[in-house]
Amino acid sequence: MDSQQSDGVNVGDVVVDDEEVKGRMMMEVVFPAFLDAARAHAEEASDAGNRIAALIDVLQHNATELGEAGDGFWSSAVAVCRAVFIEREDALALIERTKALDAREGYSWKPLCVLCYIGASLAPQVIPRLSVNLHMAVAEYIYAHTYHIPALYEQIVMPWFCAYWQRTFDNARYRFIGPRFIEMELQHALGTAPPIRLQQVLQVIAMGLGEPLPERGKAWFNMKMSAGTTTGPLDAIT
Repeated sequence: MDSQQSDGVNVGDVVVDDEEVKGRMMMEVVFPAFLDAARAHAEEASDAGNRIAALIDVLQHNATELGEAGDGFWSSAVAVCRAVFIEREDALALIERTKALDAREGYSWKPLCVLCYIGASLAPQVIPRLSVNLHMAVAEYIYAHTYHIPALYEQIVMPWFCAYWQRTFDNARYRFIGPRFIEMELQHALGTAPPIRLQQVLQVIAMGLGEPLPERGKAWFNMKMSAGTTTGPLDAIT
């Protein structure tokens, strides 16, 4: 697969229409590029527009090359990214998009739902209580499909979520129950080992917002480091 290196994320002129490969490309290439564009957009970085355009261009290339031979997957990916970054759809509209995407058969469509949920948490006027529920709904899936590449998970994915919630807490601490206590707990969570940091951060944020952990993901949220390790193997996710 010919690709070029761009700020730690592999992007390039690739055409993919295989179900498993499409899913992996979405989580290992497109998703980190999506987070990078989201970070630049949130920080109002001068090159945010270029990063967003580059992301959409790669997806549009696949959509154009596959044409009617494809299943509409890459066109859908383009539509999601445009909805998040260009059209700035509100959170509820992006969540509504997942209903049609989730109904499609195949492994590769799930990452598009992930993009919609993360995109919804970036929408204007979104409240932290909705954002934390969106993140908790997809965090285990994201972890399961990115943690096997440490440079991806520990340098791009996990830090993005930590920065999101540090920024959200700093800007809206009045929305949290016992903000001084939550601030201390959040700082502790941000200092835990990378393989369990995201779980710890989301638990603290959920507690501060009075939101319960999702029943379906409690085993993952309560996952502990294996005995005698600091950054080594984790107990199995059940």
